[in-house]
Amino acid sequence: MSSAYAIAAVTATLRHRIQSMVVAENLSTAAGSVSVSALPPDRILVPNQPEPTQINLFLHQVTPNLGWRNANLPSRNPAGAVTDSPPLALDLHYLVTAYGQPTFIAEILLGHAMRVLHEDAILTREHVRRALSPTPPDPSLPDGVRNSRLADQVELIKIVPEVVNTEEMSRLWSALQAHYRPTAAYQVSVVLIDPTPRPRPALPVLRRAMFAEELRLPVLERVEVDGGPGAAITVRSRLRLTGQSLRGATTTVAIGELVHAPAAAELGDTAIVIDLAALPVKPRAGILAVQVRHRTMMGDPPVLHDGAVSNAVPIALRPQVGTAVAVDSTRTIEGVPHATGRVTLTLTPPVTRTQQVRLLLNETNVPAGRAPRAYTIPMTPGNGVIAPATEATAVAVPFRDVARGDYLVRGEVDGAASQLGVDGNGSFDSPMETI
Repeated sequence: MSSAYAIAAVTATLRHRIQSMVVAENLSTAAGSVSVSALPPDRILVPNQPEPTQINLFLHQVTPNLGWRNANLPSRNPAGAVTDSPPLALDLHYLVTAYGQPTFIAEILLGHAMRVLHEDAILTREHVRRALSPTPPDPSLPDGVRNSRLADQVELIKIVPEVVNTEEMSRLWSALQAHYRPTAAYQVSVVLIDPTPRPRPALPVLRRAMFAEELRLPVLERVEVDGGPGAAITVRSRLRLTGQSLRGATTTVAIGELVHAPAAAELGDTAIVIDLAALPVKPRAGILAVQVRHRTMMGDPPVLHDGAVSNAVPIALRPQVGTAVAVDSTRTIEGVPHATGRVTLTLTPPVTRTQQVRLLLNETNVPAGRAPRAYTIPMTPGNGVIAPATEATAVAVPFRDVARGDYLVRGEVDGAASQLGVDGNGSFDSPMETI
């Protein structure tokens, strides 16, 4: 691929081809001294100076190349690093304009320039190398242009005449604020510019190894808990995962961010049993995805690689909550006393800084004729966890202007709320706090 200097290298190559034609055709005999430039047209004519005898090459537009535009789309690996990048593919649009004060000189120059671009419609690699390393050296060529690698790009440069109607040409020259002279338009393509940063190279293959095993895709049908379908799932629960082809060569179960490797006694082909209370590291509270993953040994020496993965089944792992209320002040609003203070939630499992904690209050013992009050109060960002600590068991949720009364109190962590106790009459009765 070419470097970002390739656009300038194309212009330099075209200018060199026209300059070589001027010398080969001995145009100085018919037109006098002829120069070849690559300038904006408004810089050609100098006020109070005679019109030069000159051929000018002007790049007036750059467009994406349609043939290469969707080739080799960018790709990244799971870590987000670039593994493959497409080249920047461009078409260049030029105006070739002839200047000359004597009669017919401009037409003579334009005709010769168009002929050489017609005969050399494909710039060979030798054309490009000769143009970018001329003899004698061209001091106007920067080092970056000479080393642009244009001659080495995968596709050769092609020159195609363009049709520009009168209206478009008029608008173009008006925008240039220059006087119109005999002009021909060309499209030059394709320029392939190598992107940066380049993808990180991989090591070459040292030796090849083949591994084959039966593909058994695990299917997870349901996640059940001791106590029946309505029982709450907590870190003290015993889960039973049922499905098909659950046991692999090496089987793990992901519960949210926690990955657990079941013991042989817990693992079956249609069922896996996980005692959360026995796990040394507990999953976090919240709405969690449960997934069965198979891993396989590959490589030399063999190491575990990720293999087949089951579908995900969501569960709500509810926090267990202890409560304490502290009232700092009271004021009366529309005849009703309201309190400001905080409710301290003691949470099992602990919460991290990034988890979302909310306090849920539902009024109870409500007088007849009035609807019960309810409040949803979010915890402040960070949940009170201060570095270097990474989690907190006690979270003090501040509240403001909560009507005084008796409330059932719940803590909600990432969408999973703690469970309420039920009395003998089937009504919720705990945990309850008076505010």
